[in-house]
Amino acid sequence: MSPADRAAEGKTLSRELSVFLIQLSVGLHKYGTYPKGHPVIEHAASAVFAGLSALLQQRDGLAIGVARDQLIVEGAATETENAVLRALASRLHRHQIGVIRFRQEVAPEELLEFLQTVSAEANRQEMPFGLRPAEELERWPNIEIVPFTFEHLQIGESEGDQAD
Repeated sequence: MSPADRAAEGKTLSRELSVFLIQLSVGLHKYGTYPKGHPVIEHAASAVFAGLSALLQQRDGLAIGVARDQLIVEGAATETENAVLRALASRLHRHQIGVIRFRQEVAPEELLEFLQTVSAEANRQEMPFGLRPAEELERWPNIEIVPFTFEHLQIGESEGDQAD
């Protein structure tokens, strides 16, 4: 376990962040369950936008790191025992999403499209969202999707590493 992992483990999420993440998870679940235009998903989208707007009044943006079964927000990791947040992390992880950044200027239409896009199960699409071309990932001006990358992954030692 790295020092960053230990630091994230020791911190706890604020109540506001926890509530928002649960709203986001429920919203994505409802978008994946109900047909487009159903009143249940309209209510879910409103709740997610209201929660996000409240959080963004106190900060310039919100970044959510994604691991297989937990999320990292402001240096705090979600509890893996929380089934709702574990499901959210798992859904985003299956989409190959490493980080989601919401900017303060996020519009309801952007969030709605994001919810519709990410609510689809990754294994039912031709390609997880995080693996799509950059122009698709960059389609929302105030929601940034950072896919998992393995550019710097190394297995074994290279000659330059032996001196380090």
